Amino acid sequence: MSTANDLARFVLATNGGGVLDGERVLSRFGMLQLLAPSAPSGFYAAGWMVGSRHGERVVQHGGTNEFFKTEVVLFPDRDLGVVLLANQSSLPSAIVAYGDLTGGVLDLLLGVPPTSPPIGMRAVGLLPAVAFAVQLASIARAAIRLPRWRERARGWRWPRVALALAPHLLVVPALALGGAAVIERWMGRGTSLWQAVDAVPELALMLAVGYVADLAFATWKGTAWARGRGAAASARG
Repeated sequence: MSTANDLARFVLATNGGGVLDGERVLSRFGMLQLLAPSAPSGFYAAGWMVGSRHGERVVQHGGTNEFFKTEVVLFPDRDLGVVLLANQSSLPSAIVAYGDLTGGVLDLLLGVPPTSPPIGMRAVGLLPAVAFAVQLASIARAAIRLPRWRERARGWRWPRVALALAPHLLVVPALALGGAAVIERWMGRGTSLWQAVDAVPELALMLAVGYVADLAFATWKGTAWARGRGAAASARG
């Protein structure tokens, strides 16, 4: 737990070579160890990712989960630093939006016009919108085809009907469990249902709409088949 003021002072101390308010808080040797990349990787120091931006040495580290995003970026040779604190996060924004925001601020600090990201949040937001539209069209198409299914299933026995209804009941829960497992792996810890929804709200909405439609289709198909069987039995009687 920290604050913007705490992290600002941390940046000042780090860029100041371990000196803050005229007092040394970390030895010179400690500072060298802190920012020097390890030999095997060449880019990872003591908790810092070491690289370059527009020819300037840069060290940075951040963290994110479904509730927040943080990023600390330093230009030690220029005595510059940026701290990003956001109290809202999701998987798309953590991967794309906040990185673009930080990069734009860094470019301005260096006097370089901010570069446009290869994939912006508009494109990221358009993808689930298109997927959602396709999903709604598929649901509408499936609803139109329901009477045909009733005719086709008129002579089926219950095991075959159960196999036909199983995807409606099982596919979305399986996708939800798989998505939750991916999110847990991304965050490196367990997660609750609401945390998973916060991480990927667009996907959660699509799964919810899809499952409501699946439950409606399964109910309609099961009821139509049962009524058809009952009508056939009455006709034979």
